[in-house]
Amino acid sequence: MGKQMRVLAFTVFLGTVFAFGSGFTILGHRGETYDHTRGIVEHSFASYDRAIADDADYIELDLRQSSDGVLVVSHDETTKRLTGVPDDIRSTTWAQLQRLSISKQEHLHSLEQILTRYARNPKVRFMIETRSVGGALSMEPKLVNLVKKYGLTSRVYYESFVPNSLARLKVLQPQVPVLLLVNGGADLTPAFLNHHRWVNSFGPYYEGLSRAEINRVRAQHQQIYPWFSNRHEPSDVRSVVGLGVDGIFTNWAFRYTLATRRQPYRRVVSINTHGRGSVNLLNGEGRYLNHYLHNGTRWRAYYRVYIRGTELVNIGGDQFIPQKYLK
Repeated sequence: MGKQMRVLAFTVFLGTVFAFGSGFTILGHRGETYDHTRGIVEHSFASYDRAIADDADYIELDLRQSSDGVLVVSHDETTKRLTGVPDDIRSTTWAQLQRLSISKQEHLHSLEQILTRYARNPKVRFMIETRSVGGALSMEPKLVNLVKKYGLTSRVYYESFVPNSLARLKVLQPQVPVLLLVNGGADLTPAFLNHHRWVNSFGPYYEGLSRAEINRVRAQHQQIYPWFSNRHEPSDVRSVVGLGVDGIFTNWAFRYTLATRRQPYRRVVSINTHGRGSVNLLNGEGRYLNHYLHNGTRWRAYYRVYIRGTELVNIGGDQFIPQKYLK
């Protein structure tokens, strides 16, 4: 076994321990962008802020590289979809790219800008996706240097569709776990899994994923985190979660906070409005329902959960009341 592969094999164990730390893992896919009508755009501070507030375990960042070597946070090769300007990122300088607006409040961001904003918040962890640049590996040393600069080695996880990129990252920063993205569960054959024992986890597209593939991955002491299309996630994610995956990439972090972080609270509660006539209920997104409960009325509670730092108690369906209004 060569030196590089010995390093990879040894560090699988370290990364596995790291990945298992928090149970079901919620990966905020490009932040939390389930509702673009409210101006929340992928890879924006607003999208990441909301994913963090909704208790996502990681915020996900896609990387591209500008013509002058700056790591840019973008899923697409060009800026057309988000900015309306059809610049090819690989052929454009960062000075030009950073002028482009992705919303009324924000411009296109570099990786360093994202790390600068969140590095001091110990709650925030980063799932960072690498790609080849013109068929070559060039972003990995820059990425590792930025992660070390901001002291984030213990708070990052690397992902890629490019195995060689992950292999290089494992050599440069062996203590960081890596996730290999694949196009579907059918890719996770015994031969494929055996060839990739050195990765910590797999991220298959959800469609066609079965318990058989999950069991194969688990048998090698690795994890599995499916990803979804924006169109399919709301309807299909529940069945996939039910297969026993370790977590998911999601545009709807709050939904899985509600589903996986709830605490038992089965009792009858009384409303205490603290001098007000009534209290307005909230849904799981934190929006008011304009459904009011009156002081002294009694309701059956089912569970409680923390959303955006507030303890909420569920009283049936998608209806919640802050704990401070209960007695």
